[in-house]
Amino acid sequence: MNTDKILNVLAKTRLDYVSKYFYSGQGHILMLHRVLEDKGDLRLKVNKSMEITPEYLEKLIQFFIHKKYNFISLDNLYSDLVNNNIKNKFVVFTLDDGYIDNYTFAFPIFKKYNIPFTIYVSNSFPNNTAIIWWYLLEDILLKNKALHFTINNTDYNLCCNTIQEKEICFRQVHQIIVSKDQNTYIPALESIFKNYVNNLYSLTNSMALSWENLIELSNNKLVTIGSHTVNHLCLTNLTEEEMKSEILNSKTELERNLGKEIYHLAYPYGYKQYVGEREFVFTEQAGFKTATTTLFANVFTQHHKHICRLPRIHINGNATIGHLHRDMSFAMGAAPMIINKFKRIVY
Repeated sequence: MNTDKILNVLAKTRLDYVSKYFYSGQGHILMLHRVLEDKGDLRLKVNKSMEITPEYLEKLIQFFIHKKYNFISLDNLYSDLVNNNIKNKFVVFTLDDGYIDNYTFAFPIFKKYNIPFTIYVSNSFPNNTAIIWWYLLEDILLKNKALHFTINNTDYNLCCNTIQEKEICFRQVHQIIVSKDQNTYIPALESIFKNYVNNLYSLTNSMALSWENLIELSNNKLVTIGSHTVNHLCLTNLTEEEMKSEILNSKTELERNLGKEIYHLAYPYGYKQYVGEREFVFTEQAGFKTATTTLFANVFTQHHKHICRLPRIHINGNATIGHLHRDMSFAMGAAPMIINKFKRIVY
């Protein structure tokens, strides 16, 4: 049974109806990445899942307006949690990485509805030093029937003839890349892409927010700029000093360029294998008010004890507007219940 069929079945059962009362918590931190028009091209689901259309974003906002949710900033969430002052259902919008479409497409919609939102910026994006390898890889896989590369004297010959094989291949290469530490990350990317891409930074300038964009955004009362580390590396692969540098240098540079304090952080990748107790403890010591993971769950008042390991709900770009109400209902209850094996407070 495919995902759509599962969701349709759950939406018709008492399980979905009852679970939201126990697993929806006091509110939701939504995790988005990109907001842009869908050109209808052949895509891989893994990247497409990070993209929603402007129309979808607007319908999502209207959904929460209809449900009479409070739209709050991360500063408000922090204050409400530590003061045990959450009185109404809330939603927080966050966008990761620092894509230019956050400015060109998302920003006007949030302004239209007067909705606060946060952009977690990896400094490598405005610095034009990011290698946006996930889109480079998608382009290569869609154009080729096989992928060949060598890393540390190990030859990889991956078949990607069908779309299913391309999806599998993407996940295999993803795992190789995120397993690298600070010293082996760039060499690994160079090895993987050298036969297919002339310039590893070719997408950065066209896809990333500039410092000028960020300054304009940060001066708007609706916008919170947060940190997403300097280079978007898997923190658990780094030494303690490297991890501290990735977090602190990002905070310091953002504060210097934007002229204001940075109080919020999103951990790169954000799953338990990519961030742990060491990072949680240091983030609090570094003066962040909140930090978010990619654990799929909702926020409860008890999360005031776990303020630097807050869960989020991923808004899946492969979903359709027609199923938005069904999908959000599922996300508010049955999904976190199933994913987290009946555990309510996830951190």
